[in-house]
Amino acid sequence: KSARVRTVNSFNFKYGRMEVRARMPTGDWLWPAVWLLPKRQVYGTWPASGEIDLLESRGNMDYRGSNGVHIGTEQFGSTLHFGPNPSLNGWETTVAYKNTAAGQGWNTGFHNYQLTWTPDYIRFSVDNQVVTQIDAGTGFWNRG
Repeated sequence: KSARVRTVNSFNFKYGRMEVRARMPTGDWLWPAVWLLPKRQVYGTWPASGEIDLLESRGNMDYRGSNGVHIGTEQFGSTLHFGPNPSLNGWETTVAYKNTAAGQGWNTGFHNYQLTWTPDYIRFSVDNQVVTQIDAGTGFWNRG
């Protein structure tokens, strides 16, 4: 089963907290994600106007990266996308991954995926444990 929630014409926010309670799906090549996209492309097309990825995961039960780390159901990532164009997307400067213990993938139960956005930082958490915090500093263009 699949779902999509699109709120572009009914809800938007700048700063605040959001929480999504979800269990990640199981299945080869599934790509569950919760993305927050801008209502208006004020700075230009993607990624110039930004994207907040609360989470991205994979449904594969046995999928490992070149370093042997399980990157399927036992891992999710959170990141920001920004920059003047796709080839200069600064996401790699903000991405963080969270892995479960072996056999305890994000697909085995429900978890609370959280975003806290203030003028000073964006924080990603799961089950009230911080995954990463990205400080605004002097702005994101300097990172890209």
